[in-house]
Amino acid sequence: MSIQLYKIDESQGTYFWDLEGHWAYDSVINGAKKGFIKGYPDATFKPNNSITRAEFTKALVEALGLPVIYGEKSNLVGEGKWYTPYYYSAEKKGLIQPFDYDRKSYNPDKSITRAEMARMIARAFPNETPKGATDLTDIENLPNDLKDAVLLAYEKGIIKGYPDHTFRPDGKSTRAEAVVMIVRLLEKKAQ
Repeated sequence: MSIQLYKIDESQGTYFWDLEGHWAYDSVINGAKKGFIKGYPDATFKPNNSITRAEFTKALVEALGLPVIYGEKSNLVGEGKWYTPYYYSAEKKGLIQPFDYDRKSYNPDKSITRAEMARMIARAFPNETPKGATDLTDIENLPNDLKDAVLLAYEKGIIKGYPDHTFRPDGKSTRAEAVVMIVRLLEKKAQ
């Protein structure tokens, strides 16, 4: 399923009527102007809706300026689907690995969790490892690869926890959270 896009008119400024006063407003506008995230035809962004694995992968690939790979085949992703070239771009860059999804299916329409998103973001820093210190109280029981990804992204300031010092790794990520994390990633990569 492809998202219908809302064309941004640079001369009029970027505006999504449902973002007024939203905590992620600046990041969403930044992401929309950079072109890696889009709104809907009705001029909404729907910041509190969940984002799928496929949508996040596409946004991350576009934000990082990775070449889009066409013509690959795999059991994990459907051939000829809108998200397939973005999956392969992310896989080639090492942002996704086949064993990330139980060797069964990428499940592109499944909402991406906060931990899955952190893993993809952390892999944009392939030669870095976390120091290991955090005040997040709910990541200790995560598999090591996910815990290390959350720690690295947290240490870099790309992800933040909630006021109660939780990260909620199994929580579904919202469109707003995804864009904020990608914008922070781009800022860190630019340093």
